[in-house]
Amino acid sequence: MALLLLTMFFGQVPPFSARFEQVTAESSRVDTTRGTIYFAAPWRVYYEVDYPLKQLVSAVMGELTICYPDESLAYVIKAPSQLESPMSQQSMGMGDPARAISEIGLKPGKRRMAGDTVYAVWNPRDRRAPLGRVTFGRVGRATVFVEVTRRDGRPMVRSRMSAHIQVDTFELPTRISTERFGAEGTRTLETFTYTDLDTSIDFLKVVGRFSIPPHVKTETYK
Repeated sequence: MALLLLTMFFGQVPPFSARFEQVTAESSRVDTTRGTIYFAAPWRVYYEVDYPLKQLVSAVMGELTICYPDESLAYVIKAPSQLESPMSQQSMGMGDPARAISEIGLKPGKRRMAGDTVYAVWNPRDRRAPLGRVTFGRVGRATVFVEVTRRDGRPMVRSRMSAHIQVDTFELPTRISTERFGAEGTRTLETFTYTDLDTSIDFLKVVGRFSIPPHVKTETYK
């Protein structure tokens, strides 16, 4: 949830759709998912998964809906806070970090240069801050590195962005590699690749398909 906590402030990210491939590796297991993403806002993201099985996924504010149309089954998961989506990392690559993290109790720390990358470190302003240290690496206007640590200094999430393309005035990363570190010592690597980007708003009219049909059995979890 750490990355989403930051990106929920990036309201200027323009809507778009794209083909995506997600590869997740944990221990000796590797899973691949492919489909189309419809990004309307950091808090409103839809996925139409076509591999390895057909799914319709809606992540809107604190509600995640997963529908399996071929099985006539759907799950609705409600959370007290906004749910994280893979587009959290991509949104971060397009926004202005200072606008977000100053809102969640972090203050600017040291900056350093390594090659053509400028690293900016933000530290907790007080003990009430939900995160530890947050580090952004930027090359020009493009965010290429983000790391979020826990309060004890251990890494929580570490993302690297590359293959940026310009969308309006933003630098959009189309390849995002994210390491997630569990509190118990587990490590998961996720790689997202985006192609066939469409920045028109025509796709917004299709998001109605993500509503659950009346005949589908629905299970709700809170």
